[in-house]
Amino acid sequence: MASNRCHVEASGWLMVTVACLSIESLSAFMKGVSKLQNGGEEFTAFFKKHAAFGDLLKAFPAFERKGKNGKPKMDNKFYSDIRCGLLHQGGELRWLATASWR
Repeated sequence: MASNRCHVEASGWLMVTVACLSIESLSAFMKGVSKLQNGGEEFTAFFKKHAAFGDLLKAFPAFERKGKNGKPKMDNKFYSDIRCGLLHQGGELRWLATASWR
């Protein structure tokens, strides 16, 4: 009888990506907006609000950086390194696949 173990292990990145989208969707829904203005700040607030995510905030701390307008902006390492990497890289690969296909 074959084990499903390899299927579960292979979908870890998929689960993290879906979790990121869920955090963004829930945060936007709770604020009553269709798009969040500062994702890093929103992820930090979400991690602080929900104790189950406290370890993620320790591992990927919040930090301040300059925004596009030059003003200080809060960001989060999980958002900038993990979430953006997964979602933008996946989007770029999908675009490349469809563009090269034509």
